[in-house]
Amino acid sequence: MIAYNTVILIICALLLVSIFRSREKNPEKTDIILNKNSTVVLRGAAILFIALHHFSQYYDSLGFLQGPLKQSGYAFTAVFFFFSGYGCFFSLKKYSELKGRKKFNAASAWFFKHSLRIYFDFIIIYLLDIIALYLLRESGDLTLSSVLKGAVTVTLPGWVCWYPKIQILCYFILSVAFLISDKRKTVITLIATVFYIAIAWFMKLPSMWFTSVICFPIGCIFAGHIPHITFSRKTLYAVFAASSIVFGFLFIAQYKWNQALFRTVSVIFLPLIIASVTGLFGFKSKILTAVGNMSFEIYLIHLVVLHILIQDSIKNSVNSNAALLIILASSLLVGWVTNKAVVRFTAVLFPGKAKQKEEQKNKVQE
Repeated sequence: MIAYNTVILIICALLLVSIFRSREKNPEKTDIILNKNSTVVLRGAAILFIALHHFSQYYDSLGFLQGPLKQSGYAFTAVFFFFSGYGCFFSLKKYSELKGRKKFNAASAWFFKHSLRIYFDFIIIYLLDIIALYLLRESGDLTLSSVLKGAVTVTLPGWVCWYPKIQILCYFILSVAFLISDKRKTVITLIATVFYIAIAWFMKLPSMWFTSVICFPIGCIFAGHIPHITFSRKTLYAVFAASSIVFGFLFIAQYKWNQALFRTVSVIFLPLIIASVTGLFGFKSKILTAVGNMSFEIYLIHLVVLHILIQDSIKNSVNSNAALLIILASSLLVGWVTNKAVVRFTAVLFPGKAKQKEEQKNKVQE
């Protein structure tokens, strides 16, 4: 019987191979622009690896993948922060360019739209989690006050849920930086993020609270400055090779020295790796595009399902292979339904895109 870790490896290899799309039409030079298609595909790949990372923390059935997956979760999360910063820069820029919209109105509308999108996703998954725990009689010490507290603090039962909190903080930092100075918002965002990292370090918070977040302002910097530069393929190969070697060294070094420090420094080189590879090949995959579009929903759901499966009364009756299949299948199914619901609900509350398309249409007609 083929081991599940081998099957997983084959699937991951096929997915990775399927996303590469060589840019043969432009062999000499290539833009380093991370277009929407590429970023969504890479998000899809990253969220699958994050799910495997969390799975590896509670199950030892991934064979030779166990160690690398267990230690690299911070890197996959850094990918999300990088893409988030990259996308948020352009998103905020579009909001600020809408006719008749004042600077404060643009920043506040943008912040609340993106923050509420996260919160709507969270509330849906949170309620499903509470219901499931009660039906399975695994609610434990959950009380009305603790449930309300979790809803207010964006915290799932059994998890600190640090990522949604830090993502909202990043939205806040960027929107405030925009209000202070539109031209220098990337620099202000970087300084504020470094300041947050220093505070988190001083307060001795777990490393997950600050090791990956530095990639958010780096994503903003890439969006603000890199798209206007064209690089030769030789340059991109050199950037990829150099950044990969440095990242690999720091990744290994974290095992022997200060883990939080080396992880924080190592993720700085991930944007260079991603941008250079994208500039060389580009990415395209229908499967990973679909997964990437609901990556945040998958993030929340796989934590809920994993939390349920590791309960003592359930873990003993479900083997690790079945648990992995349940996590992946339920995350994709519930994630798709939740994503569709939240997207439509958000569009009703914030019809900004519709207005933007109408303005673009009017410009074309003019």
